[in-house]
Amino acid sequence: MKKILFLMKFLIIILFNQVCFAYKEPPQEVLQRFDLSGTPYHHCGMSMVTFLPGDTKTRHEHTGPEVGFVLEGELVLKLEGHPAKTIHAGESFQIPMHVFHTTEAGRKGAKVIATWILEK
Repeated sequence: MKKILFLMKFLIIILFNQVCFAYKEPPQEVLQRFDLSGTPYHHCGMSMVTFLPGDTKTRHEHTGPEVGFVLEGELVLKLEGHPAKTIHAGESFQIPMHVFHTTEAGRKGAKVIATWILEK
């Protein structure tokens, strides 16, 4: 019985930590999205992402290229197979299609405009 109670307490603590420290990605505001007719691509889109200090977009990939511009702050871009690169306000970056990557805000956060093209 004591082992069961211990196990239940342990599971409750784990669940509590998962809820309290759940990962939250920075908000992304889609500014526009449109179809690219007559091309091998489906659509193009543009969004603005506001990173608070320490915010991270988790490891992911896109089916098309992405181009971004840092409006404010700093962004650390980690492309799989490449060293991390800090992008400062006023600088742009490119992410090739099908390359896994993560983005992290600098210590003051960041505001980024990103444009992407996705395959059909």
